[in-house]
Amino acid sequence: MNQQRYWNESALVLKRYSAGEKDRQVILFIKGVGKISAKARGAKNLTSPFVSRLSPLNECRVLMYRASSGYWTITQCETIREFSPSTHSTQKAMIGLTMLDIIDRCSESEHVNDPLYEVTIDTLEKLASINDEQKMEQLFSIFQVKVFEILGILPSFSHCTRCHKKIDLDKISGWDMMQITCHDCEKFNPKNHARETFDKEYLKLLNYMKKNVIESSLKISLNNEQGKDLKRMLKTLWNAQTFSLPKSFDVLESLHA
Repeated sequence: MNQQRYWNESALVLKRYSAGEKDRQVILFIKGVGKISAKARGAKNLTSPFVSRLSPLNECRVLMYRASSGYWTITQCETIREFSPSTHSTQKAMIGLTMLDIIDRCSESEHVNDPLYEVTIDTLEKLASINDEQKMEQLFSIFQVKVFEILGILPSFSHCTRCHKKIDLDKISGWDMMQITCHDCEKFNPKNHARETFDKEYLKLLNYMKKNVIESSLKISLNNEQGKDLKRMLKTLWNAQTFSLPKSFDVLESLHA
C-alpha cells in the first residue's frame, strides 16, 4: 500500500452520511487515488466550510490525511465545480445522481481509475449545459458505454465469441449483448436457446460511441424508439454483471413511465 500520508487532489463527492453528532463520513472518487471513505470533522456544524462544499455532485480539491491505521480525514476542501441537483431539473438531477451510483458500484476502494474519473466529470459538465430531455437520455447512454469500455466489460464487436475470428459487422449472423457469432458458428446455436437479439445497426452505434468523443456521439440523431432500444440493450448488459443496478435506475425510468 502507498505510504504517502498527505494528499492534495481533485475529488468528486459521491455520497455523504452522518458520523456522530458533528461529523460526516464522505465517499469520494479521487483522481490518482480512487474511491475512499473519509471523515470530515465538524461538517454538520452550520458554520463549517464543509457544509456546502462536500455535497454530492460537487468536484472539490481536498487536502487529506491518512493515519497509520488507514483511516482518512479531510482537513481542507475547496470547491472546483458545483453540479448541485437543486439547480437542475428533476431528470437532470436524477441522471447525475445515478451516474454517481454507477461509479460507487463499479469502483473498488483505493483502486486508481483516472479515465473513469475524467469521463464522469466530462459527462457532468455536458449534462449541466443540456436542456433537451432526449439529449440528456442520450448523454446518459453514452456515459454508460464509456464506463463499460473503461471497465473492460463491453463485448467485442469485431470478433466472434465462439471461434474468436475477426468478423465484419455486416456479416454477423446472430448476436445479443453477451454473444456475437459469425455465420459458421451461429448454426451451432441450439434452436431452443432464446436470445434477446437487437438490430445489427446498433452494433455500429455502440462501436461509434465507444471509439469517439462524447460531443461526436451527441450529434447523432436518435428517435424515441431508438433511444428506448439503446437503453434496453445497456440494461441487458448491466443485468449480466455481478453487481446489481442501483435503485436510482428505477427512479430515473419512472420519470418516463
